[in-house]
Amino acid sequence: MDTEESNNDNIEKEEELNPEPSESREEKPEPGTATPVPLETAPRASVAGVDGSLDDYMTAQQQQKMMEQMMAMQASGVAMDPQSMMMAMMNGGMAGMNGMPMGNQEMSMAGPSMEEQIAVAKPMLQNLDTTDKKFIDTHCHIDVMFKKESYDGDWDTYRDNVAIQFPNSYEGCITSFCDPKLFMRKFAFDVLKSETVHCCFGVHPHYATLYGAEVEAQLELLIGHPKCVAWGAVGLDYTDKYGRTDHSLQQAVFKRQCELAVKYKKPLVVQCRRAESDLSRILKEVVPREHKIHRHCLNDRLETVKDLMEYFPNMYIGFTNVITNNRAQDARDAAAACPLERMLLETDAPHFVPRTLRSEVFGGTTPVSMSHPGMALCVALEIAQMQGRTLDEVLEKTRENCRNMYGV
Repeated sequence: MDTEESNNDNIEKEEELNPEPSESREEKPEPGTATPVPLETAPRASVAGVDGSLDDYMTAQQQQKMMEQMMAMQASGVAMDPQSMMMAMMNGGMAGMNGMPMGNQEMSMAGPSMEEQIAVAKPMLQNLDTTDKKFIDTHCHIDVMFKKESYDGDWDTYRDNVAIQFPNSYEGCITSFCDPKLFMRKFAFDVLKSETVHCCFGVHPHYATLYGAEVEAQLELLIGHPKCVAWGAVGLDYTDKYGRTDHSLQQAVFKRQCELAVKYKKPLVVQCRRAESDLSRILKEVVPREHKIHRHCLNDRLETVKDLMEYFPNMYIGFTNVITNNRAQDARDAAAACPLERMLLETDAPHFVPRTLRSEVFGGTTPVSMSHPGMALCVALEIAQMQGRTLDEVLEKTRENCRNMYGV
């Protein structure tokens, strides 16, 4: 888990990843007064095989219909960011337009209600969903998501009612329970009742001081849960200059968990920050070469993991929506260069909101402030653009990789 205190050094905290400098942002109009954006300013398509302005892919009649819908939405007080709307339409074609809400909505000047916000936002990911291929978010934190939302219900209800709706291509997720204080809570077992949720258990390096005989006994019990597919997230994190967790203690806890993962034949979910040398040494000392390893949330240059990728042929590299941020150049370069057959899609939700969805979508008042597992689709779209592939190709191969790694 890359927590809000411990995100990629190169791009600062998750909240700081996405906003453009204030002077570069256009002034948002008041609801009901927005000026339609000329079609010639529409963004160019970003998926392999699609290159050109919006005009290149729509008939005059379709363009007129889109403009009428945009104007109706703006007149009704639903001032969804035009660029986000157009990008969704470009990727979703006419299905994207047909999914957009129309006018004649009763809106108060105080702003849209939560129900109206949800109605506006729901098409966003679905309009990017132009494929029948499926994907799994291989790393998220449902416990952290629920905490941020002060939500205590079940996962399926949450998924069906979240504002930015899950795309149809979403098949499931793997949530990481890595805080030992939460291991034996009823909440974790309730979440796993959903058919679409699997999990991994492990002690994150930030919690290394909590590791002991009792926690280890809990882990050995939990790892046998039928929905548990891996041991993790574990690893090393040397980024805290105040010595949040002693490095030698982190190493001891990491090594012990690697030994247990091998003993129980569980794939390892590993993260590393500023500790590549020590992490590589411990993995090579303890873990057999054929063992399955998920190098979670790579935000650094691909060269930092190339040696391990060569040593461990069953190591997969996880990429998040960090790669949608133009300032995260190391992560973007790594995603562009990484072989597709070694890649996994992940969100690390609720962290790392996709750049493409971060605009203010509810009349300029409600920014998209957290991600969810459905947004792994945006990672796939970015990889498709970077590697010159189709979305179907990326989804099909990464889904196969997930199956090889986790058996789901």
